Amino acid sequence: MCQLLGMNFANNTEFNFSFRGFCRRGGDTDIHSHGWGMCTYEGHGLRTFLDSEPAASSKIAAFVGKYPFQTTNMMAHIRYYL
Repeated sequence: MCQLLGMNFANNTEFNFSFRGFCRRGGDTDIHSHGWGMCTYEGHGLRTFLDSEPAASSKIAAFVGKYPFQTTNMMAHIRYYL
């Protein structure tokens, strides 16, 4: 089963703090270690990140967690296969 994180904001907002905490559940503080993905809405299009590595140890997730993205909508998931 996957876990989801969805956030909607009235104004462009950085979501890094919540995303970093969510990534820890992807193989560090929880068993959801079979990959992750995230998508943000940016004006007229989407920015998508996907990785088969656990979110807790993914270099891409670490980059996203440090980069000051601002958005009004974002959704992320971490995967776990039974």
